[in-house]
Amino acid sequence: MAWACVFVLGAEAVAQPSRALQTVALSKEHVPVLRQGRTVAHKTAYFGTVFIGLPNPQPFSILFDTGSGHVVLPSRDCSSDVCKKHRSYQRQLSASARDVGDASDGSSTDEQVELEYGTGKVSGDFINDVMCLSNSSNKEIREDCPRVRVVLASSLTADPFSYFSFDGVIGLGLESLAKHSDSSFFGQLLGTGHLPEPCFSVFLSKSDEPWRSEIAFGGHNDQYAASSFDWAPVEAPEQGYWQVAVRSVLIGGESLKLCADGGCRAVLDTGTSMLGVPGEALSDLHRSLARVAEPTADCRHIPGPQIIFDLGGFKLRLDAEDYSRPAPMAVRSKSGNISTVCRASLLPVPSNAVDGEGGDFVFVFGEPFLQKHYTKYDWKRHRIGFALAQPARPPQVQLV
Repeated sequence: MAWACVFVLGAEAVAQPSRALQTVALSKEHVPVLRQGRTVAHKTAYFGTVFIGLPNPQPFSILFDTGSGHVVLPSRDCSSDVCKKHRSYQRQLSASARDVGDASDGSSTDEQVELEYGTGKVSGDFINDVMCLSNSSNKEIREDCPRVRVVLASSLTADPFSYFSFDGVIGLGLESLAKHSDSSFFGQLLGTGHLPEPCFSVFLSKSDEPWRSEIAFGGHNDQYAASSFDWAPVEAPEQGYWQVAVRSVLIGGESLKLCADGGCRAVLDTGTSMLGVPGEALSDLHRSLARVAEPTADCRHIPGPQIIFDLGGFKLRLDAEDYSRPAPMAVRSKSGNISTVCRASLLPVPSNAVDGEGGDFVFVFGEPFLQKHYTKYDWKRHRIGFALAQPARPPQVQLV
């Protein structure tokens, strides 16, 4: 419920803006990963709808990405087959749009940007416009809708934009991950003064049912937390990533030597559909997590070693059902024998993925981790909260 504070200053009462949690329902989309004509796994994306521009708000399906820092939409000037699969931003429909040269920062109207994601690239120009998390017929700028710098992409790579139906991306990394302060959507949203807390939270459901996943701005939704939140400080916040220090990693009770000296980190990335692991440890982890199974087995139901991440003050766990590919794969031994094996769905991460200098070894907590844990991101205090995720329940229907 929205609320408003009134502070009494002498004889004057100053009304403060109404503050309420803003939520966006997230749809889930699967893309099959094929091997020899057989689906062995799926890539997944969760995305919701936002609205940009006035007086005719343009809807876009958006991936909310904690691993990047910019808002990206396809430009009308992008004529590639990839862009044609998505809705494009129509500058002439928005009376609220401003060229970036009209802003007070003195930037040039022809400024361009190139962005790199884990699996793709984007290049384009900037525009400044009003972005809302809900639609409204009100033709005037709403106070709870921030003005944000948007990258209008004139070029999109096929991966991931050709495979998924979402139109664009809203980067939710810390402000230092963006090239300009007004490129940070959450920073600009927080600046409106309409959020109860300087936090957002992410719930990604394992279920494909219509009661969907959710991102909440201004706090969290109690119904999705099955436990209280444990908090870990953001490691090196100046790098812009939501990352935490990993003190140690246990695989089936055995310590992973790579992290034995505390030189590992984990980046929380809502734009990654797999569990990312240091490339140096990929082979060892695959061996440790593999299990022999029948060819028709669902590997998520085959018991396997538990992965435990020690974050210092608390530990987080992943079970076989969290990290396994559903389908087993055939493996030929050196002697020529063939067996079917359950394998983990792991993504190799180079040691220079975060700081570019080959420092600490990096894990990426993508979908397998985020489905098991409800996560809360504290913008001001640079910390991340972890709670066990409550399985999504269908909405309550009230009979009249």
